[in-house]
Amino acid sequence: MNTVSIWRQLRRLPVTYSLITINVLTYCGQLIRPVTTDEFSTLRRGLMRDGIVYIYDGRDYPGYTEVGIDAGEWYRMITGAFLHSPPDSGLGPAHLVMNMVWIWLLGRVMELELGRIRFVMLYLGSAIGGGLMEYALAPEASAIGASGAVYGLMGAYFVLSLRDPQLRRDARTLLIVGVVWLVLSAQLTSWQGHLGGLLAGCVIGALCLWPLGSRRPAPGTDLPSWHPDRL
Repeated sequence: MNTVSIWRQLRRLPVTYSLITINVLTYCGQLIRPVTTDEFSTLRRGLMRDGIVYIYDGRDYPGYTEVGIDAGEWYRMITGAFLHSPPDSGLGPAHLVMNMVWIWLLGRVMELELGRIRFVMLYLGSAIGGGLMEYALAPEASAIGASGAVYGLMGAYFVLSLRDPQLRRDARTLLIVGVVWLVLSAQLTSWQGHLGGLLAGCVIGALCLWPLGSRRPAPGTDLPSWHPDRL
């Protein structure tokens, strides 16, 4: 791929590549300032001291500050979706790499189908959906990762396949892989965030897609290498 092709992709799919860039830059920030992870993770309630989050048990402890969404830090509902596992915990850098690959694959399809504004709504809405499920089902957990948004893109892709027979086999396979990973990784990742993102993506995808006609380029137009019209 030459420089002209790269620039063309960036111009046609600015949101997808911007999201990847933001996530990568945020991860660099986490490496430079590790306390960023606990300061901005998705968390309903907890206690913090010296930049480290501890479980909240309802009691006050000298030197500890109550933090979380219930403490007025509403931004945590979305900021956690742009953070990933540090090198010494969880999945490490693989957490970031896997999510960015999925954003690259699914984003290039869904941004073309929805257009930039609706695609942003889908991505952020799915991330918030994952955060809401975390808030409701795992109030003491500190969650990070773009997985909720990624599962939202999967859900929207499945909705898209319901009106496009050419995509149904691939969408079913994708959904099965997603559900299997959701179950297998339940002890390692936030299944609540995954499930919330998936459900939100299905709903937002339906609202965004059904009123629209196809936004795909006309036949003969240069398409991303992983576009359904090339499957």
